[in-house]
Amino acid sequence: MTVKFHSFGTLLEEMKLDSKISVYDTMPTSLEEQDIPSLVNVLSFLNNKDRDILFLTFVNGKAQTDIMKLLKRSQPSLSYDIKRIKERVGFICKLLGYFDDVIKFLNDPRSKELPAEQVLVMTLMYFTTSFSQSSRVTGLKPTRIRYIFDKLILQLKELNEDRLVELFVCIRKNLNAVRRSYRALRRRKKR
Repeated sequence: MTVKFHSFGTLLEEMKLDSKISVYDTMPTSLEEQDIPSLVNVLSFLNNKDRDILFLTFVNGKAQTDIMKLLKRSQPSLSYDIKRIKERVGFICKLLGYFDDVIKFLNDPRSKELPAEQVLVMTLMYFTTSFSQSSRVTGLKPTRIRYIFDKLILQLKELNEDRLVELFVCIRKNLNAVRRSYRALRRRKKR
């Protein structure tokens, strides 16, 4: 079964993502049934609002004026969301491109040289990019998570794990990029 309405590669091309992202180069140019999990992996990180905007804009090809009417949004707000969604999808694609490197390192005997809490924080920060969420899982304070994470980056440099250093420095610069919550919006609606 081939999905003919659009392809994952074309979707990302239309979004004009940075072609230096290694995952982008390996993405399918046509979306076959076996490729759907790749698309689902990326889109699962987006909330419903972001997925709606992404599909209306890039899959259905709706004009911003049409989307503004459908979602009852202002043009500047919608423009900002589209830009933010492009950046998030690009970042998530980049993270997914490092998955094999992270797994390979975790299976490498050299990973046993790291303290167990560093390995735990490394794994949590890879999947959440959030000190707060990692803190909730471990029960450690966010400041402690940050300290362990920064120390982990230094340890990885000493182990000459350049790709992992690159990954975790990128995560450090893009904290909370994987899961965005809109608590402020939820609070306003409850009032």
